[in-house]
Amino acid sequence: MAQTGFDNDFNKMFFGTPTYPSVVITDPDLPPPAIGMNGEGEDGILEASQYNVDHLRVSQPHQTKSQPKKQQAPQPQHVPAPLQDQLYLKRGDVIGRGSFGTVYRCLDLKTGRMLADKEFVFESTGVEQQIAATEREILIMQQLQHPNIVQYMGCQRSGNILDIFQEFVTGGSLSKLLATFGEFPEPLVQVYTKQITEGLAYLHDHKIVHRDIKSANCLVTGEGIVKLADFGCSKSIETIMSYGQGCATLCGTPHYMAPEVIRQQRNVGRRSDIWSLGCTVIEMLSGKPPYAEIKNATACIFKIASSNESPPVPKYASPELKDFLGMCFVRDPIKRATARELLNHPFLSREYSEEWYTMDIDDE
Repeated sequence: MAQTGFDNDFNKMFFGTPTYPSVVITDPDLPPPAIGMNGEGEDGILEASQYNVDHLRVSQPHQTKSQPKKQQAPQPQHVPAPLQDQLYLKRGDVIGRGSFGTVYRCLDLKTGRMLADKEFVFESTGVEQQIAATEREILIMQQLQHPNIVQYMGCQRSGNILDIFQEFVTGGSLSKLLATFGEFPEPLVQVYTKQITEGLAYLHDHKIVHRDIKSANCLVTGEGIVKLADFGCSKSIETIMSYGQGCATLCGTPHYMAPEVIRQQRNVGRRSDIWSLGCTVIEMLSGKPPYAEIKNATACIFKIASSNESPPVPKYASPELKDFLGMCFVRDPIKRATARELLNHPFLSREYSEEWYTMDIDDE
C-alpha cells in the first residue's frame, strides 16, 4: 500500500492546511474498479471515440450523416466558456506541488481570466495510449457544465507532459474553512450539503463517479458556491501513473471510503460517492471526518471494511439530518440512496430558527 501525496501537498500549499491523505490500494488479482453504477447503466463516463485533441488545438466531435448536428443550448452565465482553439496562456506562481506534478496559476491572455494549470510529467514508457485516453476523457469533461462542479477548460500535451486546465476557484476548500472557522452550524451544513448533492447528481446523471468526495475536494467561491473538484479524470491519471506496475488501482481517502470501495467489490459505483458525502457532512458538522481518532490508514480501512456499524453521527444533529445520514450509510450500495433521491430529503428543505446559529455544541 502506498500513499499519494498530490492531494495533501496541493492543499497544504494552496489552502494552507493539511488534509487526510489519499491512498492507493493495489492488488493484481482483483479487477479494476468500475466507473459506472452497477445495474444502472453502461459502465464508463461518456462515449469518447469521436473526440480528438491536437496538442494546442481542441476539436469538437465529428459530425456524420447518422449523427446530425444538435442545436446548442445557450450557455448559462455562471459557466466559464471553454478554452479557445488556440491557447494563449501565461503561467504565474506555483500554487501546489505533489507526486504527480505541479499546479500553476495561469492567465488567459485572450480573456483575462485566471485558470488552474495542473502539469503532469510522465516518466514511464509505453503510456501513449493511456495519455491519449486521458486527453479524450478531459475533452468530454469540458462539455460538462454545472454551477456546482469545477469546469474543465481543456488540456495541452507536449511530449511526456500533460497540462490540464480548470476553472480557478479563489475561495479555498471546505477543509480550509473548517480549519479557519471550526465546525459549521447545521443550517450552513444544509446549505453546503445541498450544493454538493446537486453537483453529485449532475455527475452521476452523466455516469461519472467522483471517487474522492471529501472536504478538501469541495471548493467554495467568495459568494458561497460549492464546486466539486478533481472528479473523473483522476482515474485515468492514476491508471497512467501505475501503468508500469501491471496491477489494478483503487484511490480514495480512507476516512471517507465506502466499504465496497475498500473491498474492491464489483458494485463499486456512483452510490459509493454517497457514503463519502455522508462522511463529509459529518466533518462539516463536527470539524472532523468519521474515525478521525484512527490515525493509521490501514487501521482505518480495516475498521470500515470489517465493521457492520455506520459511522457515528453527532448527538446534536437534528432528526432530519440523522435520517439523511442514515440513507447515506446503508452498507449495501444497491440499497443506498441516490443523489437524486437525497435532493428530495426533508433535511435539505427544513427551515431553521435563529437559535441554531448560536447553539453551544456539546457532544459528550
